[in-house]
Amino acid sequence: MVFESLGVEKYYDDHIESGDYWSRVQKYYVPDQPNETKVGVKAQTAMNLMTILSQNQVQGLEVKTKDGHWIQLNSLQTLSL
Repeated sequence: MVFESLGVEKYYDDHIESGDYWSRVQKYYVPDQPNETKVGVKAQTAMNLMTILSQNQVQGLEVKTKDGHWIQLNSLQTLSL
């Protein structure tokens, strides 16, 4: 279904048979100091076709642009990334 919606269904068999995909689960790390409010995951690169992210209506998602700048994305209830 995903391959069809992206118009790349002809690559489905090659992709599934390649084994060049995997699943990763991230967990928020606990702040070092009791009063620290920053919580999150380390920067990462999506090397696969799709990343699924659930923000739980919490702000703080940032995306690194090609020129190395970080921009903040606003969370929406209906947003799927």
